Amino acid sequence: MSQTIVKKNHMDIPWHDFTDAEKDEPVSKASLKEKASVIGRVGMMFLSCGTGAWRVRSSMNTMSECMGLTCTADIGLMSINYTCFDGEACFSQSLCLTNTGVNNSKLTRLEIFINDFVSRCDSLTCEQVI
Repeated sequence: MSQTIVKKNHMDIPWHDFTDAEKDEPVSKASLKEKASVIGRVGMMFLSCGTGAWRVRSSMNTMSECMGLTCTADIGLMSINYTCFDGEACFSQSLCLTNTGVNNSKLTRLEIFINDFVSRCDSLTCEQVI
């Protein structure tokens, strides 16, 4: 019996390619693309915990405000389509999870991270966040 190999349907996202690992500047001083990528990555981390769109959007809004951006997001059960604006330009991404589940431990750690991010935005680099 021949076996059919099923090709992976979702491509991996090279998150670290969106940031400059050599920079030591805080995420609040990063480029729009870097800031927006960090916001999207954290949004996907929240979504992967099985939490609702309201909590995902709230965390993305908190980060956006700290970095001087406006973010609009359409959040589904397994995807996020969002755009970040800095007053002059915008950056959009469409992101999708490959699977979903509930992980309360991870969600708790992410909630703590978002609460701390407000006071640490000017000291964390993009690489430290991602």
